[in-house]
Amino acid sequence: MKITLKNTKKAFTLLELIVVVVIIGILSGIMVPSYNRARERAIDKQAKSILSLLRSAQRSYKMETGNYVTSGSTVSAINSALNLDLVDDGNWGYGISSTNGFTATMSRNKGGYNRKWTIDANNVNATCSALSPSTTCP
Repeated sequence: MKITLKNTKKAFTLLELIVVVVIIGILSGIMVPSYNRARERAIDKQAKSILSLLRSAQRSYKMETGNYVTSGSTVSAINSALNLDLVDDGNWGYGISSTNGFTATMSRNKGGYNRKWTIDANNVNATCSALSPSTTCP
């Protein structure tokens, strides 16, 4: 008489589970820096877009009144002067100054993003300056 034992339990071995955890760790190690770079690029594009909007609004204001908006350091002051609808989400610091032309600035020092964007009446593109030594501009 032959006796056979059947192993009906199917399960993952400890080695298989460790391999899966290591693979997930490697993939997340690759994806997190890529996500952070993509996030910073999106923030940069947002700053450039808003500054271009401010430049266009300043040009329109000058065509109507003959001069630029002289100053503004809050979103509500900029909105009322230029008839815009910028949202103050607390992430950006805005500023407009004017002498012969104008300079609009946006700065953000939050969440590891320490940059200041500046545009003036003559710039075609916004320029970036790092607010901390560990931050670089694109």
